[in-house]
Amino acid sequence: MSHSKPVLSRFKQYYNSLPEQLGAGLLKDGIYELPGAWKFFTRLTPGEPVLLFCPGLTSVACAFARHASRVDVIGLQASETALLTELAEFKTLGNIRILQHAADISETYATIIVLPRNSAPDIKLLRSVVETLTQTQTREADWWILAQESSGQALTRIGQSLKRKFLHRTSRQKPSANARLFLSNDDLMSRSQVSALFAKRLPNMCMQLHLAPAFVHPKFIARPHPEQKNGHAGGQTILSHAPDGLSYLQRLLHHLNKFGGAQWRPEQRLHVLAGGKVQLVLCNEAMPTQPKALLKLPLVPHAEIRLRENAKTLTRLREAQELTEEQPGLFPQLLAQGAFESQSYHLESFLAGRSLDQLPAATKRTPAQIQKILQCWLALQEKFVRPLRVNETVFQQVFVKPAQAVQEWLELGADDRARMRRIYDAWHRQFADRELVLGLVHGDFSIKNIMADPGTLEITGFIDWDLADFCSIPLMDVLHFFIRLDARSFHDAPPAIALRLVQSAAGVHHNHFQNVMQRYDYRPEDWMGIVMLYWQHRLRGYLGSPKNYNPRFVRRQFFDVLALFEREVFTAKTFAGAGRHASEKTVV
Repeated sequence: MSHSKPVLSRFKQYYNSLPEQLGAGLLKDGIYELPGAWKFFTRLTPGEPVLLFCPGLTSVACAFARHASRVDVIGLQASETALLTELAEFKTLGNIRILQHAADISETYATIIVLPRNSAPDIKLLRSVVETLTQTQTREADWWILAQESSGQALTRIGQSLKRKFLHRTSRQKPSANARLFLSNDDLMSRSQVSALFAKRLPNMCMQLHLAPAFVHPKFIARPHPEQKNGHAGGQTILSHAPDGLSYLQRLLHHLNKFGGAQWRPEQRLHVLAGGKVQLVLCNEAMPTQPKALLKLPLVPHAEIRLRENAKTLTRLREAQELTEEQPGLFPQLLAQGAFESQSYHLESFLAGRSLDQLPAATKRTPAQIQKILQCWLALQEKFVRPLRVNETVFQQVFVKPAQAVQEWLELGADDRARMRRIYDAWHRQFADRELVLGLVHGDFSIKNIMADPGTLEITGFIDWDLADFCSIPLMDVLHFFIRLDARSFHDAPPAIALRLVQSAAGVHHNHFQNVMQRYDYRPEDWMGIVMLYWQHRLRGYLGSPKNYNPRFVRRQFFDVLALFEREVFTAKTFAGAGRHASEKTVV
């Protein structure tokens, strides 16, 4: 498809006009589709049409368009229509149709989603839409009402509109009509208050699910709550739950149980992760003493790619012959992966314990605990390293290709590529034609990915292997571990902190740096080159994400760091003269 303007030009312009926090929220919505993560609790029947009443821009339409035959959207302003159309083209979703008026509704829908706002024009349009649906809807639809503004006034107006125009009428004809109130978590109103308020307008309405902290920026989705009826004797059920087994999540679990011989059921709420995926802890009712499992569902293709990389790494780790009897338990086991009704899924064993970032800082930062962590990790890592001569092929694989992928993602111009060439040449001068110990690098070796027993603090394993590399410099994991112990690394560029660490002999990190350097036979002067490679590996983790849309991020994480290396590293004796091109082969 050709474009008269760059892809997502409107979206980028809008994104860069927002404050940083709002811009981050726009990416979570428009790119990663987090507000649509609750879709797995709906029927999500493949090939069925969906209607979305949506007075405002959101990616919920895109989330459902990945499964539906078509998604009709009504309620958008002209500017919002242009942005959603651009997003749909970017995501190659050609089954989203924008409706301008309620009279444009001419189809019967399997699912009807209402995202109301408490404004008079929106409520007026909602009433008009529902009135039209009473004339055109010839089938029983699955209704989902997501109330973002949980004030009494807002819910009362929504309830009035739905009761008077549609639900009250169809309840006499179809007592089993399915509808749910999906409420964002709000400290101003409790569940019981909301249920009581809605019951005045819509008897038997229950809050089946809720999100935290909010619909637009969810962290988790709670399990369904038992239906609470209002106790009207002889009253007709206006709203009820869908029959068991009809949600996508229930069908998927039935599929896994049928072919896997297990009896998986959800144990915890559905977690929504910033990278565009959701995960759910499962327990096996057939074998309650057996380990739990973690079900991961990608929301967008970028997250699917990362999950596939994680699965490939887990498979390669499991196939290793050199491990001790205990070491296979230090990483998850891939139990199943595939696609069910066109939705990818990944199922892996759930490691016991809790991630160290969830434990008190006083316990996870002690010298003894750090020693225990690194001893366990290095004993596993050394099973996957070997000495290799850094010929031109190895040099390209280890150093040049990761950096080139970052350059292409950032769309660097000729002048900036020339600046990067100094780094290629510095690497070439330092490492080419040497024999280096290369091998496994986790890619995000930090306390959030290290599991430990909360009582004994014994290490139980390492998780999230989607950034792993089996042919790189293993010292980078220990470097990253200490960088992430510094709270500034989540605001400052990690390579800047890395330089401070390798240049300082003070601190608990110094002895560990010395140990890992001697373990893998590296030289003290290699640290500068390793820090520059670490910089590219950190940026590699963003490939395929929309972070490159943000000029502030690009400046802070790339150009400022590049200037730092030019100012501090290339003036060091080791890299003096690195600007003179050591070899034309260093750049492809």
